Amino acid sequence: MDGFLELAHPLYRQITGRMQGLHYYWSGSQSEYATDILFDEPKNLQPLYRQFIHHAVKTFQSPDVMRFLGNRYAETTGKVHQAFKGQVTTRLKERPEGVRIRHSLNGNSIKLR
Repeated sequence: MDGFLELAHPLYRQITGRMQGLHYYWSGSQSEYATDILFDEPKNLQPLYRQFIHHAVKTFQSPDVMRFLGNRYAETTGKVHQAFKGQVTTRLKERPEGVRIRHSLNGNSIKLR
């Protein structure tokens, strides 16, 4: 991330020039990783889109969402651990661009739109 410092904070060196050894600690509270599937024409996606949304609503359960988002217990057993205290949610939202579904777990999410 240090490579982006000059772009994000152009005055960094001027402001901190006299402070020896000062470095940023980088962390990300929100980040996104996209695995996009592109269709050459909207008409090719249109008949499939509702099927994708229906599949995401009807098929994915809490252990699936937990596994997608890196819960180790769900990865190995396929089940929610009995001591799990978090909450897995699914939200379906109609927007002008189309329908979006988001599965969330403890601030992390996976979505289809």
